[in-house]
Amino acid sequence: MKLLEPFILRARIVDHDYLARILAKPGVVLFEPAQGVLLDEWRGFHPYTTWSTCTLDNAHALLEEVQFKGEVTRLGIVRAYATRHGPGPFPSFDAKLTQDIPDADQRDERWNGKFLVGHFDAVLTRYAIECVGKLDGIVITCLDRLRDVDDWQMVTSYKAQWWDPDLDQLDDDQFICQYKRLIPGPFKDLVYQERITNLLGRIKPLLDTTTRAPDFETRVREHVARIESELGLPAYMLSFGPTANDKQFLRE
Repeated sequence: MKLLEPFILRARIVDHDYLARILAKPGVVLFEPAQGVLLDEWRGFHPYTTWSTCTLDNAHALLEEVQFKGEVTRLGIVRAYATRHGPGPFPSFDAKLTQDIPDADQRDERWNGKFLVGHFDAVLTRYAIECVGKLDGIVITCLDRLRDVDDWQMVTSYKAQWWDPDLDQLDDDQFICQYKRLIPGPFKDLVYQERITNLLGRIKPLLDTTTRAPDFETRVREHVARIESELGLPAYMLSFGPTANDKQFLRE
């Protein structure tokens, strides 16, 4: 209760028209979903998920409720590499990267579990985007954390023992995973989601170097360009640190 007291003192119940009044004012209103899509209670990798909706569904529901007709921009936020807390599928996990890119704000605590680092995974990111439904662009963060990494890599596809390149899919798990695409199943089908979890425990990620450029600026440019190409989305903003001055806006 003591930990909740600061929040309780600041939180207040508002009337039904509160959001509509805010949206009617000049400026931009930001909606932030909880956590990440790969932890979503229905689209995440069951049972390693959270009990909440992590997609844009809640934001869309609020906008529909107040019949908002203005401009909406949907942005996906991704790190320049991959991370995970605790157990669960993490195909691109790399022990050396975990050691080389420590994060002081991500401690190994009872609830969070061990903090792990891996390479950017285009397959999992494309799956997350497909679950969200529509994005206008992406924001790429933590680029500064890769400054001392010479060889920047990315997972572009998966492979398994039963993989047949002529079939262009993992036929042992029919219609769940093509080698470059995880296929979302029926909504709220946790049996299907658990099959994806089991599948990810058996595949081998195929890595491709995105850049080995000698200078950091070129490495950033080449890595970002490759992410944009793999996801089919433009980068709206790049982040090189925690402050506003560390952001580079590419589009308005």
